[in-house]
Amino acid sequence: MDYNNLIFAHVLGVVIFAAGHGISMAMLAMLRNERNPDRLRAMLDMSLGGLFATYGGLLVIIASRVWLGFEGGFWGQGWLWTSIAILVGITVLMMYVGVSHFGRIREAVGLQPYRFTVRVTLGPVAAEAEIAALAMSPKVGMTMTLGTLALVALLVLMTVKPF
Repeated sequence: MDYNNLIFAHVLGVVIFAAGHGISMAMLAMLRNERNPDRLRAMLDMSLGGLFATYGGLLVIIASRVWLGFEGGFWGQGWLWTSIAILVGITVLMMYVGVSHFGRIREAVGLQPYRFTVRVTLGPVAAEAEIAALAMSPKVGMTMTLGTLALVALLVLMTVKPF
């Protein structure tokens, strides 16, 4: 595969990732104002469905970036290693903060982690005050902010290649 095709694959992976992750971002924005457990379950199912595109796009991004690193001779450059560190760091942070918090919200509305509503027997639903506290948690805004900042940093590193 030539360099331009690898760039295309990398950008395509970013588009797929952004499309899948955009579902979760939209859900996060709506989450703060929703208390109805049925609507929250539908939103959480939609976000869970978007993870397939998110993780698929991420795999394409990683595979194409590794290949591009070899094709372009970038492995000795600091910007590439910095971008890898940011990607690993934000992934760990998202798993710790985002996924664990969504898991608690899913449990509060009677769902199981990583299971669609139609595939489970609903459990008990938490009190509205508990659901509201989870929806209004600062973790929601922190997840959105840190994820956005990481993506901007990666974009700058990939386009400017400052070091």
